[in-house]
Amino acid sequence: MDFASEPEALQEALRQHNVPNENMDLIERVPDYDQGLVGPKGEPAEKIYALDVDGNIAEIKHHANGHLYPDNTYETPHYHGPKKVHLNYRPSLITWAYSFLTVV
Repeated sequence: MDFASEPEALQEALRQHNVPNENMDLIERVPDYDQGLVGPKGEPAEKIYALDVDGNIAEIKHHANGHLYPDNTYETPHYHGPKKVHLNYRPSLITWAYSFLTVV
């Protein structure tokens, strides 16, 4: 799924993970070095933790810098839905140029 902005993609990720809007202030963001997929300059992904409607902790993965696959294919920035669906959003012009210059 593609979104015009990062906030729209985040809102959809939270919705898919059953996190209500009133729990937005309970979100914690932590670096994620475990995935092995890093941004073009080695930036880590992040995990977002929030309380869902049942009071359980939802974990949402976020690749804010996109990432490179082993074949050097660039994946644009995205959040993960609960079934690993990519919720892609357009990177800012600065992020895109930074990524492009790194890959070339």
